[in-house]
Amino acid sequence: MATSYHGKGGALTLGGVAVAQITDWSVSQSVDVADTTTMGDGDRTFLAGIKSFEGSADVLWAAEDHAPDQGLVAGEILVGTTYAAIFYPGGTGGNVSYSGDVIVTGVEVTATVDDVVTASISFQGTGALTIDDTSGS
Repeated sequence: MATSYHGKGGALTLGGVAVAQITDWSVSQSVDVADTTTMGDGDRTFLAGIKSFEGSADVLWAAEDHAPDQGLVAGEILVGTTYAAIFYPGGTGGNVSYSGDVIVTGVEVTATVDDVVTASISFQGTGALTIDDTSGS
């Protein structure tokens, strides 16, 4: 039977430090394809090219971490910085993770009158995304 995870257990680390107050994250992979169809073909054909990945995370915003054991807060994550990222669907104690180097491409801070201040962080992967599954299934 397949193992399912609840999103509340998810985690993200950047540079080996947990991202604090995270509310969600996503990571997506893609591959470029080259059209190899020639005249006279009845169906299109393609050749897989270069892989890439990108991601994002939403967090409750804080300018600085007054308790270092709470992790990396949004105000400490800087655009243009490269981190070794690990995305954990089931938390850091889980048996599945996605890892790779990322460049922070954007940090958007949002404040509204009736809610907490949040930040959306976007990443561009550089190099390969590794999927580690130690569940044995």
